Amino acid sequence: MRKLFYGLAGLIVLLPVAGEVAVRQAGLIDVPLYDADNRIGYIPKPNQHGSFLNGNDWVFNELSMGTARPFRATDETDVLLVGDSIVMGGNRYRQTERLGPQLEQATGAAVWPIGAASWRLQNEFHYLADHPQVVASVDRIVFVVNSNDFAGVSSWRTEMAHPRHPPVSALVHFLQKQLFEADVPIQPEMKVPDGDAYADLERLSPSFGGSFDVWLFPSRAESLDPALRNEHFGPERARLEALGIHGMRIFDAAAVLGLTEDDYTDRSHPTPAATRKFAHAIADALKTGSCSVAAGCRQVSRNGAIGSTGSGR
Repeated sequence: MRKLFYGLAGLIVLLPVAGEVAVRQAGLIDVPLYDADNRIGYIPKPNQHGSFLNGNDWVFNELSMGTARPFRATDETDVLLVGDSIVMGGNRYRQTERLGPQLEQATGAAVWPIGAASWRLQNEFHYLADHPQVVASVDRIVFVVNSNDFAGVSSWRTEMAHPRHPPVSALVHFLQKQLFEADVPIQPEMKVPDGDAYADLERLSPSFGGSFDVWLFPSRAESLDPALRNEHFGPERARLEALGIHGMRIFDAAAVLGLTEDDYTDRSHPTPAATRKFAHAIADALKTGSCSVAAGCRQVSRNGAIGSTGSGR
């Protein structure tokens, strides 16, 4: 009986230890860490890198941009790529498969990606307001926007979604994330005040000497249903056009790319192959400066009129 007792006790001790070691060695918790506050909500911590599952590598520079290079404006074209998880990429992507590196390869320009999962436009404008030197240094700003990004702002909620520190126990963290993650209310001290994304864009425009491209990227359901896509994006596109920001181009990614169900890994995110296709579409628009309504693009003039052709800076 005593041997059985000690044997069971040994198993009770060893199994969690073995699980802890296995989770860490598998790279299951090698994910980006975040800073969080009640201004920007949350943002990847600067100067970090890792490899989820020991293969899906990721990196952030000193300004939390998804690149290993320190931010330095070049003598050529510099593109600031702004968005949410479509720009950031997720755990399923290798660094080279993410939109920023793909766009850099397609353009030959210096691409500076900044984004975080579930960011909305107001989070993004907070970043731009906090980094005026970045805005002043780039030639083009490309926004990647989905239909949920126009209203509201994202605040930090949980360590499960956006961890601020490495977990004490990798095994406990992994099990909690897989089994117990729930919709947790925002702590009052972490709540980011709501603002107006359109007003933020209007304020940004005079301080930026280049041109804006806004790519409306649909969910899988929106890409398959033009009526649903127009219902979700139509009013927001009209409000963007009404701002009258000269040279701003607005692209319907579904029309440009011809997205299908197979281009998505889930309800919202493109596959690596579709991400590459998206990068080449953005690159073509940047290189040619063309904007055809028939091809899914609208260009805004100073009086708010919509043109079918034109070029940016």
